[in-house]
Amino acid sequence: MSDYGKYTDERLAALLQQGDKEAFTAIYERYWKPLWAFAANAMHTEEDARDLVQEVFGAIWEKHAGIHIHTSLKAFLYKTTLRKAIQQVDKARNANAFREGLQRQLESRDAHAGSPTERRLAEQELVERFERIVADMPPKMQEAFTASRLEEKSYQEIADGMGISRESVKTHIKHALKTLRKGLNTLFLTIF
Repeated sequence: MSDYGKYTDERLAALLQQGDKEAFTAIYERYWKPLWAFAANAMHTEEDARDLVQEVFGAIWEKHAGIHIHTSLKAFLYKTTLRKAIQQVDKARNANAFREGLQRQLESRDAHAGSPTERRLAEQELVERFERIVADMPPKMQEAFTASRLEEKSYQEIADGMGISRESVKTHIKHALKTLRKGLNTLFLTIF
């Protein structure tokens, strides 16, 4: 790594934008551990924090040419890590709420369903209804919902992939969840 460890953050950031792998390595070695400690405060496990920081650095390398740092490199890295941690926590919270809602509905159905055959048929109908509701969603809503809930992508990743704003992604997913709740609730009302 020669003298890269001695370079200032500003110099390393400029070299990173030019695609200098050694500058990226120097930034990684300088900031990985402090960012991991920072992320560990927000994540459930140290492994989650490690994965998050790896994702941050992976994204920085992938987008190095388009990165514009308007503050210090250190502030940029901490802000990026914080943003990613918030996205992960939001995603986990939304996924858990969605799963818990489905679980409550399944438990409610199981309490009312009789034989195992009836339960299996009701379960099959639930899966089919879910798939139909998703298939009938407008294309952008369906794409955002599928990427968020089934592929577990962050809102920002979805926004980047779809070429829309993060707020638009949130709106699509909000409407998709409302559509699903309405469609699945009517199914439960008709079954029970």
